Amino acid sequence: MLFQSPDKPIECKAVNTTAVLQTRNKDRAKHVARLLGGRGNCKDVTVISENIPQPGGIVHGVLRIEGYTFGDSLALLWDAIAPVKEAYLSTLSLNERNSEMIEKWLQDGARVTLSLSEFFVASDKAKIYQKNILPLESLGLRVILDRVHAKIFAFDSAKGHVVVESSANLRSRSCIEQFTMFNDESVYQFHKQWLEGIGNGRDRETG
Repeated sequence: MLFQSPDKPIECKAVNTTAVLQTRNKDRAKHVARLLGGRGNCKDVTVISENIPQPGGIVHGVLRIEGYTFGDSLALLWDAIAPVKEAYLSTLSLNERNSEMIEKWLQDGARVTLSLSEFFVASDKAKIYQKNILPLESLGLRVILDRVHAKIFAFDSAKGHVVVESSANLRSRSCIEQFTMFNDESVYQFHKQWLEGIGNGRDRETG
């Protein structure tokens, strides 16, 4: 379900991932298939990447996340708006596949800042933070730890300043989540500034 503002509401039909892969280049199709672990019935995974607002526009939507994670939707968004110069990510939690996505973004040459919840880091039974996130600092990842519960994903890209505000964490799956997507530099700067604000003095290195 999705509607676009300020225009009249529009209907966004569920998309079958298998059909979407057939329209993309072969390398990308293989990447997405691997990213989604071979699951083909991920009907809402392309909703965000296929409904990017024009500059100044806003899109609101609801996703039924089944068979993929919210981060997989953002991976497709990244490809749709590339190249991306800078990204700010705020999530309570993430998983190993999400960390692989962030690694790819760093390898693409983007400056990436990741804000994570201190609670997640302290209770991370899978040790994803230690095993998968900290090594990415060598590629330029900036990590901020705080009592953050915000889910913000902001990109300075070739298609504009695209910002996704969502109820979903990067690893969210098997649930219904809402999102609002902007293409607006002022919204991007707002989130960049407050994340930079908590980052000053709260970086992993300085605590």
